[in-house]
Amino acid sequence: MNILITGKNGYIATNLKKYFLDKSDWQVETVSVRDGLPSLEAVDVLIHTAALVHAKQNDIAEYDRVNRGLTVELAQRAKKAGVRHFIFISTMAVFGLTGKLGQPEVISGRTPCRPITPYGISKLAAEKELQQMGLPCLTILRPPMVYGPDCPGNYDRLVKLAKRTPVFPYVENRRSALHIEKLCELMYDVVNNQISGILHPQDSAYMNTSETVARLAAENGRKIHLSPFLGRLFCALPIRSKHKIFGSLVYCVQDKNTEILFE
Repeated sequence: MNILITGKNGYIATNLKKYFLDKSDWQVETVSVRDGLPSLEAVDVLIHTAALVHAKQNDIAEYDRVNRGLTVELAQRAKKAGVRHFIFISTMAVFGLTGKLGQPEVISGRTPCRPITPYGISKLAAEKELQQMGLPCLTILRPPMVYGPDCPGNYDRLVKLAKRTPVFPYVENRRSALHIEKLCELMYDVVNNQISGILHPQDSAYMNTSETVARLAAENGRKIHLSPFLGRLFCALPIRSKHKIFGSLVYCVQDKNTEILFE
């Protein structure tokens, strides 16, 4: 089986390639789409991980060009070339939710997609066009925060914080997250069994932000004091980021199945 993964230098793409090569005899290549779209001849499975994530929030046109336009063009080429399975890495951000303080905000099959950021908006727009293209086999994944060794983004910020601070607010919260190893395992099953549909993968246990920082500190030989007082104080202050950091936002769990397929 010939597999092509976009996002050559990305965290997900590099880990997927290593996992697939270790697990199977598949032919796996990664490619960058920055300088043009690749040839798709003889490709059986195309996994599109490349995306614009951390651009300026007001650069709506660029988000749309990369996350929607480029995705659709790539899928059109894939269909024409006879690629039999197209896998699109979308995002939990298509729901437009940041989490609530004090109570869990649960995403289920009844939760509407109402993205509020250019990133989420462009990803949902790509999803909708892909679903109208009549691809032989289409899989869309909407992962929450992906984390693991050497992970960039928000998780890396928690790692750096855990290495520096002696005290951290304690807040009782729950957030869906997905370890990179879990994602790779799921992707292997998706490819091997040609699983189609929209998947909402997550770890078997929810993440607590405060406990995660404490665990990261311990892994680096440090001990952090988790302060409930600071937690209450932080949540009472008019800080815009508090819901994203300490709010509870989770995918529902259906029969302990963490690869949730919403009908």
